[in-house]
Parts: sequence; structure tokens; C-alpha cells
Amino acid sequence: KKAKVLQKAAWSSKIGAFLHSQGTGQLADGTPTGQDAFVLGFDWGSYLMEDDYQAAPVSCFKHVPLFDQWDDVQLGMKVESLNSDAVLPSRVYWIASVVRIAGYKVLLRYEGFEDDSSHDFWCNLGMVDIHPIGWCAVNSKILVPPQSIHAKYTDWRRYLMKRLVGAHTIPADLHIKMAESMKCFFRQGMRVEVVDKTYVSRMRMAVVDTVIGGRLRLLYEDGDSDDDFWCHIWSPLIHPVGWSRRVGHSIKKPEEKRNMMSSHPTFRKIYCDAVPYF
Repeated sequence: KKAKVLQKAAWSSKIGAFLHSQGTGQLADGTPTGQDAFVLGFDWGSYLMEDDYQAAPVSCFKHVPLFDQWDDVQLGMKVESLNSDAVLPSRVYWIASVVRIAGYKVLLRYEGFEDDSSHDFWCNLGMVDIHPIGWCAVNSKILVPPQSIHAKYTDWRRYLMKRLVGAHTIPADLHIKMAESMKCFFRQGMRVEVVDKTYVSRMRMAVVDTVIGGRLRLLYEDGDSDDDFWCHIWSPLIHPVGWSRRVGHSIKKPEEKRNMMSSHPTFRKIYCDAVPYF
């Protein structure tokens, strides 16, 4: 679905009831706001901003989720995001605009900050705390302006109405489509035929050890402790059991049949089939 264009009649009557204009809050602790502040790992936001690097768009990668729809994400698009600049006992939200796009990540700016980028934050647009405009009204969630600008306007309802009419937002089913596109039928313990990395003109039997974000860690059935192989689920290097015999391709006969792959020196009891954090 294309990005949805907001119409005044669809939400203007509801937004006032869910706009908690009396809310108060404060910045967490000076650290970057948004979901990324709570995720350990490489900080793409700081890296991209440091020298104004440009990220390759999602549409360049035909094997990744929603590659043919991500170009619909536009600068200026509005979303409802978890408000991290608040200290209320319950989770509250606020409207934010997309000011920069980098792959699946977007740089968001809360409405009301205008040209002030001091509270901008990076997040994955597919994360659960990012929603289309109108989600809070439908789900009885509260919209609360950030504490840093709470006193800037006396009538936030009118301000938002002017800002939102005609704006674009993300499709309501974005999270569902993201999850569906990440479904993987590979499971730990499944057998496959994969190219022999030491002799690429033949195949070897392997077992799926780990599934992470569409990538497989395969262990050769007759391999040593470090004899593994990583590839994408759509890689042309892997095939179902029996493929080599059917097409007449060479395949290495296992020297020792492993009935229990748990005895493999590096077989890890790990299974992950969730949507990854990009």
C-alpha cells in the first residue's frame, strides 16, 4: 500500500480527546532519545551524521523485506512515536516527522521543535513503537507533547490539526507486512545440500544451526569444530536434500553419519526467527 494521505475529517474530531496537553516530562538522562537508545550495538545514526554519509536505499536490495515498497517512505512523513521526553507513569506518544532516511532507519523530529534538531532521534521505522497517524486515537493512547516544548503553544490541538492535514503517514499494515516478509521456513536441525567451500564444484550435506534475519549458519555434517558456512536463505548455494542426485551434480559422501547433530563440536542450541533490528 502507498503511504496514506491524512484527511481532516478522519481524525480531527478524535485528536482533541486524546491530546493530553497538560502532561509533563523530562529528557531521560541526556542520552539519545528513541528506541535506539536502548539497543546495544553499532550506532548507525552517529556514523552517518559524523561526515554526512549517505546510506544505500532499501530498494537496492531485492532480497530484503519490503524492498519494492520502501521508496514510499518520504521526507516529511508523519508518524506517532513513543514520547521519550516525558516522565508520566504510563507510555505516551507524540507526532514526529521524518527528516532523514537511511535504509530502514529514519531520523525523526517531534512536532513542535520546528528547525531545532537537538532532540532528533534515529529509529527503525518498522519497530513496534512507531505507528501511523490515528493509531493513538483508535487504541486509546495518549498524545503528550515533549516536556522540552510543552509550554511553547497553548493550543496543541489546533497546532496539530494545521500540521497534519494533507500530510502522509505510513501504511497501517506496515508492521504486519514486515513480519510476513521476514517469515522463514528454515528451522534448526533441518538438512540441506550446500556447496563445499573447500571444493566449490561439489556439494556437501549440512544441517541448519541458526536462523537470524534471513541468514543461515550451516554446519557440515562431516565437519570439524570450525567447519561452518553462512549464507542467505535465498542463496543459490543451498538446495534441498536430493538435489544433487536429481540434477547429476557431484556431492561428497559423509565420512561419518551424525544421527545426533547435538554432538557436533560447534552445534549451538540457538534458534532465532524474529524480525531483526537493522
